Amino acid sequence: MKKILIGLLFPFFCSAAQAGTASGTVQYIDVRQSDGLIYFMINGTNAGRPACAKMPYWMLGNNSNSNTPVVKQQLALLMQAAATGKAVNVSGTGNCGFWIDGEDVNDIQLVP
Repeated sequence: MKKILIGLLFPFFCSAAQAGTASGTVQYIDVRQSDGLIYFMINGTNAGRPACAKMPYWMLGNNSNSNTPVVKQQLALLMQAAATGKAVNVSGTGNCGFWIDGEDVNDIQLVP
């Protein structure tokens, strides 16, 4: 029974371990008109990103979700950080669902 339980829980622990992080100032923010995709880069080191995240940028949304309150809040936080030169901490979802080579954002924290 223990082996079955461990086997069932193992993928959850592995996927959580693959989520990336980054800390630093905002290098740029891009909002594409063609599909609503929002992506950005951080002046800092990315760590622990999934294999699909071959590029250093991070993804906030596309047509299906870029209009949600959370995405708007995250974009506002990034814009504030870029305007003031303050650093942010970013953590990812471990997935590249919005774009094939950039990790989707889970959390953005403004560093005081």
